[in-house]
Amino acid sequence: MNISVNPSTFIGTFKRFGEFGPAYEVIDVGHEKFAKEVMLRIHVFGTGEELDYPVRQYLEDIEA
Repeated sequence: MNISVNPSTFIGTFKRFGEFGPAYEVIDVGHEKFAKEVMLRIHVFGTGEELDYPVRQYLEDIEA
């Protein structure tokens, strides 16, 4: 199934890596220069990391 989404609609949302993983916030659309899929820029709470994260995985994560 191919679902078309506008990744900017996820900015400001909060999710969690799995049931017990750390929470994160989507802060921007990720850099797709070298990625083969749509990415989101996220801020991970607890570690302070900012990284690019695939929309595909974001859609599978649970709300924080």
